[in-house]
Amino acid sequence: MKNSIRPLHVLIKAVLAFGLINLAFAWIAPSPASLSLVNHILPGFERFPVIRTPATNPDGSTRIQRRLMTDLDILFGAHELAGTPKADDEYRVVFMGDSSMWGSGLIPQQTLVGFINQASLETCTGQKIRAYSLGYPSNSAMKDLLILARSDDYAPDMFVWTFSLQAFVPERQSVLVDDNLADYRNLVLGYNLKTIYKPDETASEPGLWDRILWSQRQDLRLQLHIQGFAFSRYFYGTDDIRSLLQEDEDLVIRPPGASAKYISYKQTGNLFKNRWLAPFDTLRVANEIAGGRPLLLVNEPIYIATGENSDIRYNWIYPRWAFDQYRAFMQNRAIQKQWIYYDFWDLLPQSEFLDTIFHRNAQGNRHFAEKLIPLITGNSCK
Repeated sequence: MKNSIRPLHVLIKAVLAFGLINLAFAWIAPSPASLSLVNHILPGFERFPVIRTPATNPDGSTRIQRRLMTDLDILFGAHELAGTPKADDEYRVVFMGDSSMWGSGLIPQQTLVGFINQASLETCTGQKIRAYSLGYPSNSAMKDLLILARSDDYAPDMFVWTFSLQAFVPERQSVLVDDNLADYRNLVLGYNLKTIYKPDETASEPGLWDRILWSQRQDLRLQLHIQGFAFSRYFYGTDDIRSLLQEDEDLVIRPPGASAKYISYKQTGNLFKNRWLAPFDTLRVANEIAGGRPLLLVNEPIYIATGENSDIRYNWIYPRWAFDQYRAFMQNRAIQKQWIYYDFWDLLPQSEFLDTIFHRNAQGNRHFAEKLIPLITGNSCK
């Protein structure tokens, strides 16, 4: 006679097995970033992976939904920089920036870094210049500084940081901070970084409950997404499915409005004082991290509107008064601090932008790369 199944015993065994698996995971304590085929069996991504999944709009139509990862361990763990040993003759250049640096709507070969690598550059001593894109789709100087500081673990020889006024808005300085508090604290304490964003400083080191498998299921789920995209990029030829849909989109850059406000700030004298000064301290810290290695600070090109209201605003984001003040402030600060600074704000015509005032198309990136290449090679020989 067969033994009958006793559901209660099965349930107890399942619960015990689940608990043991979780405790074993906590004891071994693997980082979710290490549980990846990327940079082990599969090559690393040429830029930080961005998860794009289908989503349904309220009217029933579909769209591509973007999800950004915020853990620097996972981001760098999936990037080719982490999986590429530095050759003896390599001159390593890392690029920081926003979604225009990342290359929204473009395949990697059409990005700024893509064109720079295609130029097969060398230093005056014959080292091969290899560029790496660490652009992250958000405007935040603090975010870029966190990435720049972490990139120093991979022995860069030069840093190139492209940005615009939007990156220094005080309200935008929280990006990546809360999920990378150790990195943030190192910058604040190690470099006396001035900051106006105050994260939860009471956060403690992960305890047993934080290290179990169940508590880390969200990060592990993201890793599964990354593995899937690592395979699918071979099928599609790109790590950004949006670039496949770009030709069918009706790309329209929003026209400028009649208001002279910049976000909630009115035209009342000098904008760059008080709380606005703290975000610019990231530039000082970046230069200290570089420690004598070239750090190229670049005011990136923006779309310049024409027609109605263009006498009030350069585009729908920047009123003329605020952007002009920003450019003068940056120029004076760079001279005062002896920073390497270049201003390419008006480099590109309207035809070389995609769908926002920052996103360049392939021709825009080629044009921008042509201007940066002699600056990179020139500074590499100093």
